[in-house]
Amino acid sequence: MSEENQVIDGEEEIQEPAKVVLNDVEYMVEDMSEEGRYLYAQCQDLAKKKGEAENAIFNAQFQADQVAMSLDGMQKRLASLLETPAEEANTAPEAPVANT
Repeated sequence: MSEENQVIDGEEEIQEPAKVVLNDVEYMVEDMSEEGRYLYAQCQDLAKKKGEAENAIFNAQFQADQVAMSLDGMQKRLASLLETPAEEANTAPEAPVANT
């Protein structure tokens, strides 16, 4: 995350310096050692990936539920079709004849 100020719609957006709270103690990222800033960046990236993974899991479950419901409906329709006596299944109503 950049700590530089950004210009949005002609106005400068002031950003607070990055900080992290660990064990109820607040630390300023700019005051960390190089290794500390590196580990902070790793944690930020991993937190983002965790959120993306959780979202992917939700979406996969969402799609699995849709497929399961569709499959259930198709299986019920197939069972209904197969349980119908052959004579009823093959008998289609006759189309009306148009008067000419």
